Amino acid sequence: MAMWSLFIVVLLQTNGNVPDAVAKATAYAEKYRERLPSLECDEAIVSTILHKGKIKKEVRIEGTFRVVRSGAPAEPFVETHQFKAVNGKPVPKHFNIPYFVQGAFSNGVGFTPETAYCFDYAAGPAPDMPHTSLIVRRTRPGAEKTHGCEKIRFGEVRTTWFDDAEKVIVRVEVQLPEGVAQKDKAPYFGGVDYGRVQIGNDVFWLPVRVASHDEKNEGRFEARYSNFHRYGATVRIVPDSNGESTPK
Repeated sequence: MAMWSLFIVVLLQTNGNVPDAVAKATAYAEKYRERLPSLECDEAIVSTILHKGKIKKEVRIEGTFRVVRSGAPAEPFVETHQFKAVNGKPVPKHFNIPYFVQGAFSNGVGFTPETAYCFDYAAGPAPDMPHTSLIVRRTRPGAEKTHGCEKIRFGEVRTTWFDDAEKVIVRVEVQLPEGVAQKDKAPYFGGVDYGRVQIGNDVFWLPVRVASHDEKNEGRFEARYSNFHRYGATVRIVPDSNGESTPK
């Protein structure tokens, strides 16, 4: 873990022009947000709270997950969950999820053009994945005084694995300073793994696993996604009493 952290620090110290891998990942992220349709898939969640290394509470949830296009340019998708089973039983009227994360599936790809100037970037070969670039992004010093960067979480480090052969993002990790995570009630660490998914005749690289934990690694969340298909409203045309067709 220490060696990995040192590698990240070395990348962050290589200032200068924006690496070519960043330009490719940015172009891919824009295309990803443009192409991704509203989707529905199966979702399996494990949410856990630990105390002194022992599980205090764990909830396992199965359900349907939807990501629906909202139209907002920066975060164009809205996530919803329909729970079908909790700990293998019918969903109770009231229950508590120990640690829950939202937004990572649809908006975790990053590289939003509107705030690109708020960050410094560095890139190099990923030591854990052949033919893959590792891109590290951090908040640019003084960005807090720059117009348009006010909503940025300062001190955030985002690490992206970009497959140079497939030309897609295959993994993203985000870590916040402990104080920022506590203040914003945001995950201290979050990771998204992307996998190749075919929907009809189209191929997408979609999140197949999202994992997160708090600053003490005691609140933990993991979700896995499968059985993807497009989500959309359907219209059935039936004749009314006058013989005219009316949508239902």
